[in-house]
Amino acid sequence: MKKLWSQVAGLPVQLSEEERNLGGLNGVFVNPETGQIIAFVVGFSNVLAPVDIAKWDFESITIHDSDALVSTFDITRIEEFGVKRCYFLGKKVISASGANFGKIRDFLFESTVNSILQFT
Repeated sequence: MKKLWSQVAGLPVQLSEEERNLGGLNGVFVNPETGQIIAFVVGFSNVLAPVDIAKWDFESITIHDSDALVSTFDITRIEEFGVKRCYFLGKKVISASGANFGKIRDFLFESTVNSILQFT
């Protein structure tokens, strides 16, 4: 399902058997070479791999196990590419010729394949 980041940012992450809020979506780490989503930032210090999301809806994201929330450096791909290189929200967009197109503020992604479709 196509999702716009501005519409899912801040959604609470909850356990399937509880309605306890584990934190809200605050950011996203992306493979800089492929555009695949590596992990979502939950709260201020945890990340959630897309494969651990059991259900998306308009009011929350459901996971089955709180152990799915891990440290940023527990995700090998983030460590491999580097945190600064994988976290792109707010970064400048510059053409190959050096023209500045602005900063990344929003993006469209496909939640079933966890891939960025379009930057806005």
